Amino acid sequence: MRACRLAQFSRSAWYRRSRATDHSALRIRIRDLAHARPRFGYLRIWVLLRREGWLVNRKRMRRLYRFDGLQLRLRVRRRKHIALHRGPAPIPTGPTKRWSMDFVHDTLADGRPFGCSRLSITGVGNVLC
Repeated sequence: MRACRLAQFSRSAWYRRSRATDHSALRIRIRDLAHARPRFGYLRIWVLLRREGWLVNRKRMRRLYRFDGLQLRLRVRRRKHIALHRGPAPIPTGPTKRWSMDFVHDTLADGRPFGCSRLSITGVGNVLC
């Protein structure tokens, strides 16, 4: 075999039979459990399979789970908009009676958002001209 010689690949390795076992029954059972419980990840399905008597490695379970396209998408947390219907701002009764509030937040050195749960309340018209 000239191709094997050019690729520096031995002929015995080319003709070697695969020793991989057939996991079709396991894959069907994984798919059935995943469709019955859509929010279960591979670890919880692995526990269910072990309770049923399947002796399967956790790493093999994850590989088969991802190979069948059953990997769960990451849950995106939605931001709660609390201040949507707060109402109109109160009308100031004097030159020093206007206040504004702001949520204190910043970003860390690696770019992750960082927020504080206290409000920073500042007076807007405290200085008289």
